[in-house]
Amino acid sequence: MQQVGRKTRSSRKEIAYSQLKHQIIIGELTAGMPLVEHELSEKYDISRTPIREILHRLSHEGLVDMYPNKGAFVKTLTPKDLSDIFQLREAIEGMASRLASQYEDKSTIQEIRLKLLALDVNHSPIDAAEGVKVGKSLHDFIASSSGNSLLYKSYIEVSAQAALVRSLTQSSIEIEQHSYTEHLAIIDALQRSDMRDSEEAMRKHLRMTYKRILETLH
Repeated sequence: MQQVGRKTRSSRKEIAYSQLKHQIIIGELTAGMPLVEHELSEKYDISRTPIREILHRLSHEGLVDMYPNKGAFVKTLTPKDLSDIFQLREAIEGMASRLASQYEDKSTIQEIRLKLLALDVNHSPIDAAEGVKVGKSLHDFIASSSGNSLLYKSYIEVSAQAALVRSLTQSSIEIEQHSYTEHLAIIDALQRSDMRDSEEAMRKHLRMTYKRILETLH
């Protein structure tokens, strides 16, 4: 019975971690929002010790800011954070695109292309929001089909903070309109198996997205 009890507490802890992480990533818990230990403890029916461990885990993943004597808050991305994230993404995803261009099966990339072409991001906010999801599936596919396990691991590690950035871009129709065109350019290069163009198209897309985000914040 004691072992079952420990397993139940462990399960509740993992549920709390997964739900908190999901709420932060999708923007339901917004930047700067306080994460109060006793409130979270009551909400998830676990003690404050595992809640504290969850918050430290999310802090390690770059999703939570923790301050001594103040507590935990949903991560607020600074201009330096944005610069660091996009520099890293450009290095990782630029090379991933170069390698993925040699992936022989082009069926998945064609499916993503058709999904994009079916969207009217210039006139429909709903389609623009859907473009964010399709765009993410493109980035995920490129990383997974690079054939480099270490590169893919690095992509996964930065993906949580990239999701925070995505919550910023999906609030701007203009950013998504540009991303739509740039995603199609990446797909075109991948379908042609052009290593140089695939890498450059991805790097250009990430550089321009970074620039547009900075413009929206000023």
